[in-house]
Amino acid sequence: MAIDLEAPFDPAGIAVAEYGNILSVISGLSPIELHHVNADLSLCRSRAADFDLSALLGGDLRGGLARNVGYKLSRYQDLSEGERKFDLMISNSVFEHVADLEDVLTCARQSIASDGFIFAGVDFRDHRWYTDTAKWSFWQYLIDDGDHQPGYINKIRYSAMNELIQRAGFRILEAHTVRDAMSPDFEAGLLPKYRAMSREDKETTECLYLLRPA
Repeated sequence: MAIDLEAPFDPAGIAVAEYGNILSVISGLSPIELHHVNADLSLCRSRAADFDLSALLGGDLRGGLARNVGYKLSRYQDLSEGERKFDLMISNSVFEHVADLEDVLTCARQSIASDGFIFAGVDFRDHRWYTDTAKWSFWQYLIDDGDHQPGYINKIRYSAMNELIQRAGFRILEAHTVRDAMSPDFEAGLLPKYRAMSREDKETTECLYLLRPA
């Protein structure tokens, strides 16, 4: 799981949020389609139903399961060699904040099992929009080249994200995008280096990826 590089202040809250992500996928509310992973949905739902949500909220990260479920909070560098291969990696709105994204994806490729998966949500919006929706737009940094913290978002766009993913050695099994129309007046104000971008790059504001090693 990829989270901001600081100790989680509320690991139980993170666990509940990820449990919610799992439920959205296996209940069909997420656009990700599980036929790529050959999942037994009835088994997934049965396992999910075994979780005790109140236990999760109380800080028991095993979810109150009777089964032997292990939990380990560790820096990657401190893991043993045998523990450095993962069947599943989850990244929620992290890749857009990473300066050395190609290195991160390359390391992820080295650390994913040959039949593993990465589920990643990427937010291509200018994050200032979240702090003041009346003042900022989804694409504000394409006009002023800024953000609300120096280097807070890497300004990567959709096609560049896809190229980095594939160059790092992954196949894109699914890519579900959200697109928002940019007004002609706003588009006319784009900085010169952004004007030649494709319509898809200009207007894609979010993507949910399902990746597998190539």
